[in-house]
Amino acid sequence: MSITPRISAALISSRGRHVRVSEDGCLKVAQWLAKEHLDENVEQQIADFMPKFGSMPDVELAQYIFFLDLLNFSFFNDDGTSLEIIYPNQEGKEKRISRGYWAHVAALHRAKTEGIPFLQSEWMIQCSKNDMSQFYRKTDGQLGESEQMSELRSQVVNEAGQILMKEYGGQFANMISKCNQSAVKLSQLLADNFESFRDEGWFPYEQIDQ
Repeated sequence: MSITPRISAALISSRGRHVRVSEDGCLKVAQWLAKEHLDENVEQQIADFMPKFGSMPDVELAQYIFFLDLLNFSFFNDDGTSLEIIYPNQEGKEKRISRGYWAHVAALHRAKTEGIPFLQSEWMIQCSKNDMSQFYRKTDGQLGESEQMSELRSQVVNEAGQILMKEYGGQFANMISKCNQSAVKLSQLLADNFESFRDEGWFPYEQIDQ
């Protein structure tokens, strides 16, 4: 098993010969991110979507967050455009364009309001490429991403559903309960059980998490 991301980062920083981590540079990037990206649009996206989490029972919320993170990758197309979904705001009046990660969040909320049972492991096991294409469709019904990406997403969902059913009674909450409130233990279980969460590589003589 590889070492944790935090230890991996420290190892690379201390032993790397071609790249150095600048603390001043990290601070400047953090300040730039805060200024450029934590703007009104991001705050509004949070206001539109996050309150919906509060109405979910704990077990359902855990399953929802797991599914959200499971597919949290590759929101940019080969032509450089990002996944884009137009979705009503919290009041259901103004329609907001969500892009990238927030389009992913919007897709989940849209699927939930349409009654798609994507939180059920049985559905996850049977999830097809067409299901994922429908999941991330544009507002006009056109494909939101390539067929290859839809195929990859369906494979990731299939694997996750099978493992949840076999090892955890179909519920991610059961995995959480095995971790004794340890985030480190949870990250290890995720990497050990699900290939899609296994971001690993090799640094001289050490297997590391990315």
